[in-house]
Amino acid sequence: MNSSKRLKSAICSDMTSASLDSPLSERFSPEYGRYLVASHDVAAGDLLLVDGPAATLAFRRGILCDYCLSMLGDSGFACSGGCGILFCSAQCEEAAAETFHTLDGECDVLRLADSNSTHSSTCGETHKASMPDVPDRFLIRVLAMLAVEASLENVQLSEGETLAACTTAEDGTQKRKTEQTVNDSTNVSLRHALEELDAHEPSHDDPQQSWLLALAHQLHQRTQPIGHRLSEPQVRRLLCALRCNSHTLYASEEEEEAGGVGLYLRASRMNHSCRPNAEFYNVASALHVRAVVDIPAGAEVTVSYVALADDLLTRRRALQAQFNFWCRCEWCTQQEAEAKTEAEAE
Repeated sequence: MNSSKRLKSAICSDMTSASLDSPLSERFSPEYGRYLVASHDVAAGDLLLVDGPAATLAFRRGILCDYCLSMLGDSGFACSGGCGILFCSAQCEEAAAETFHTLDGECDVLRLADSNSTHSSTCGETHKASMPDVPDRFLIRVLAMLAVEASLENVQLSEGETLAACTTAEDGTQKRKTEQTVNDSTNVSLRHALEELDAHEPSHDDPQQSWLLALAHQLHQRTQPIGHRLSEPQVRRLLCALRCNSHTLYASEEEEEAGGVGLYLRASRMNHSCRPNAEFYNVASALHVRAVVDIPAGAEVTVSYVALADDLLTRRRALQAQFNFWCRCEWCTQQEAEAKTEAEAE
């Protein structure tokens, strides 16, 4: 397979169907946006989705491969550009170079970031404005992928095919349906997919607004080699979208420390509930979603965005801080009513 074909495949594969008879269907409402329902009756334990990542990032640099997130062991392939990124094999190094890690793109930006002691590459430990749940580096990774995608849009592929053949039509002919199978959305570029993600940007009176503006401004300046196509407001929105739609990844079931973060375009369509009927976990860089209870056909499939063991107020505050909503799911409403009844009885 030549380089152009590999590049096209890498960009399109994360949005390609793994199965035509998906147990999940997508629906849309003005109130809730996009959400997923069961296409047919589902039994507890059934596998609902295996979603490949649109983007990943290893938190534990030097321990995990920065492409596939597997353990490096005693060996690793260091990036020749000197940015500090390691890969588990020459194949992963080549794949990264073709999809996001170019020497004059992400590699250059990371070298500059690492040389500036006022910025942290590990979740913002020295960068007071950084978001603790998604590091600055993940935004850099996604911007690098967008830059590679943009550079390929006009590249001619074999047999006269162009990359535009695997992207959404620019004239808007491909419109959202009120219901479609999850895996029908194969003809969407990464750029268009990111634009459709919910961002949950804080309002002007939100305390997070000021530091978000400062962080977006700094990142916009730092990522000019790869982010020059985006305005500062677009960078700010992308930062919020990544924060709200990213999943923490673990190197194995035994590992308690987070190994990385991933963006999953299909899984991001699942809404939150404090009494979810499904749960997700990763196997390497793939995100698996399983039903935890029986789910009837047509019922919404939900997962929890926060730790279910936390109390009502802790859950709500966590959801408000990261996702900008105050949870009023059935379980939260019930717990709130019970607490009110107990308070009145005292």
